[in-house]
Amino acid sequence: MSYKERSMKSDPLEYEGELYAAIATLDRLATDFADGNIDDTFYRKQLQALIREAYKARISLEKEGNFQMEEFIKKNKLEEKFPRGIEKLKLAEGKGAVVIPYQELRRIPRKATDFVATSINLLDHLSLKSVAKVEYIVPMLDELHRILESFPGVKPDYWVLEEINSWRVILSQEEPSKLLSDSDIEKLAFQAERWLGEFRGLVSKLAE
Repeated sequence: MSYKERSMKSDPLEYEGELYAAIATLDRLATDFADGNIDDTFYRKQLQALIREAYKARISLEKEGNFQMEEFIKKNKLEEKFPRGIEKLKLAEGKGAVVIPYQELRRIPRKATDFVATSINLLDHLSLKSVAKVEYIVPMLDELHRILESFPGVKPDYWVLEEINSWRVILSQEEPSKLLSDSDIEKLAFQAERWLGEFRGLVSKLAE
C-alpha cells in the first residue's frame, strides 16, 4: 500500500506506527553503518528514505491533532531504545530555535528532506573519519550544491553555494581514495553544520 493510500485513512495510531518504525530503522541503519556492515550507497539511500518517511508521518500526525514529538519520544522511551535513531531525527529537525517547519514541508518535502539527509550523511562520514574519503565526500557535496542551487529564493552568489563549490573544486583534484586530513575534516564538519542551520532558516522564511 502506497503512502498516499495510507494517508487517506486518517488514523493517528497508524501514523504513530510509521514514525516509530522509521526511528527504529534509522537506529539500526546508523549502527550498521558505524560498524561497517553496510556500504555508503545503501546507507545514503536508506537514510534519505527514512527521514522522508519520518517527516511525512509527523506532518500527518500534526495535521490530525495536537501531536507533540517530545511527548511521543518520552511515552515510548525512544531515546533509551533507539538513541542513534533519535539522534539522526533531532539533527534533521534542528537544534535550538531554528527548526524546519513541518507545514512548509508539505510543499517542498523531497528537496528539504534530501538536503537534510545528505547533510547528515556528510557529517556521519566526517565523524567516522575512516570513511571520510574523497570518493564519498565529493558526490555528497555535488548533491548539496544541486539541491540548493534550485531551491526557492537561492541566488547564484549565495555564500553557502560558494563554500560548497570551493570544497568541490579542492577535493576533486585529489585521488578518489584519499582520506581527508583531520584538519580538513574539522573544517568541513564545522561548515556543514552551518550549511544545515542556514538551510533550516531558508525553509523557515518560506513559511512566513
